[in-house]
Amino acid sequence: MLVLHGTADRVPPVEACGPRSHELIRDSGFVPIEGADHGLRRTYADEVNEQLLTFPVRTRGEPGTGGTRQARADGGDYREGTTTGGTPMIPENAVSPLVPPSGTGCVECDAAGGWWVHLRRCALCGHIGCCDDSLAKHATAHARATGHPVIRSFEPDEAWFWNYATSEYFETGPELAPPRNHPVDQPIPGPAGRVPADWQDLLGAR
Repeated sequence: MLVLHGTADRVPPVEACGPRSHELIRDSGFVPIEGADHGLRRTYADEVNEQLLTFPVRTRGEPGTGGTRQARADGGDYREGTTTGGTPMIPENAVSPLVPPSGTGCVECDAAGGWWVHLRRCALCGHIGCCDDSLAKHATAHARATGHPVIRSFEPDEAWFWNYATSEYFETGPELAPPRNHPVDQPIPGPAGRVPADWQDLLGAR
């Protein structure tokens, strides 16, 4: 069995269910899909189909690795955050704990008067960008343009990290300079006053 779970899914949260489901289901595979929400079968249909088609070639992680491994179509591995002594092994050179976030919203969306679904924080420079469910996907664009591989969720009550370079998902990670999330009264999608009435249709038409 293959467990697919979007990192932006809050119904239920990926950190509470994805890895746990994989551990409980014998010979299963687990793939966190960055930016995908609860409707990933529709909004990320191409990636979901690719994972389903390639699932038979996957292999479960070796005992003692602390993570799960599944073969990707490109020959790499997906790995749930490998741990040593309970501490996620996020590369130290990809995180700057003392750098504050750039603001409370997506840098590029704010500059252009745009809107977003969820927010992600660059763990190295603090850049706040919109998630892959958003139309512009500025967090991913920032990672590709700068080579900064690790992001942290900038959503309230979320503390997970994602490494673009290795496709690693981490339930927790190092403490970063506050604030650790956008204001709790900021709506999703946001920000207030800039989200079009037909935002769901716009996302579905991508």
